[in-house]
Amino acid sequence: MYLVPKNVRARFELVPGFGIPELALCGVGLVVGAALGFVASLFGASPIVRMALLVLPTGFMFFATRPGLEGESLFGLAVLYHRWKTSQRRYFNVPQGGDFL
Repeated sequence: MYLVPKNVRARFELVPGFGIPELALCGVGLVVGAALGFVASLFGASPIVRMALLVLPTGFMFFATRPGLEGESLFGLAVLYHRWKTSQRRYFNVPQGGDFL
């Protein structure tokens, strides 16, 4: 058996690109779906609606955390976009007398 060092990312991946953090996010989607299904059952929803409310958030979290062709997931892209949007930017050629954005 080959021991993988702690700093190697593949150590925490169950399949390539999908590891323990992504599995935890799918678990969060499952809990949210179960809560939605429970609330729907309180209002007398049919079993098909409750099952859809259970499966849709879980499936969304699975596909949001699954890496795409470039190796980045939708969730990762959202984190990168938020980091870029909140970062400081400097514009050198701002038109006179008007807003740049």
